[in-house]
Amino acid sequence: MYTNILRIQVGIVKCSTYAKVTMHPCLIQPENTKRKICPVNGLMPRLGDKWTIHVVAMLHEHKRLRFSELKNGIEGVSQKMLTVTLRALERDGLVDRHVFPEVPPRVEYELTELGRGLLPAMYSLMDWLQMTWPTIQEKRIYFDVKHK
Repeated sequence: MYTNILRIQVGIVKCSTYAKVTMHPCLIQPENTKRKICPVNGLMPRLGDKWTIHVVAMLHEHKRLRFSELKNGIEGVSQKMLTVTLRALERDGLVDRHVFPEVPPRVEYELTELGRGLLPAMYSLMDWLQMTWPTIQEKRIYFDVKHK
């Protein structure tokens, strides 16, 4: 049984046990029916992709950053993938893009209020990942050996 700790900058605000958590109504499947597509399906892949969490974390930490600052601050991200990630976050309303009429043009990115609202859930997920990572690694090794 794992404890889920939700953090905000001022400290711990909520603590719950996974065994007591019920399924989100979006995911409940009535008996003898097919599972329906949940309205958030289009957003979940965005939040779980390789670069989104890093971009959101950097923008939270630094408030506003230029493209080059983001690219230089995230190890392994290509210019193309950072562009794709930022455009998707902007489209979903999680990031604002500010263009300044200068030569050369200056563009900065920052989290919107909606994007900042993602932070508590992101911290909670990261806490769970850190707490369970050794077990997940063990399970992966066991699976790989068993399925060779």
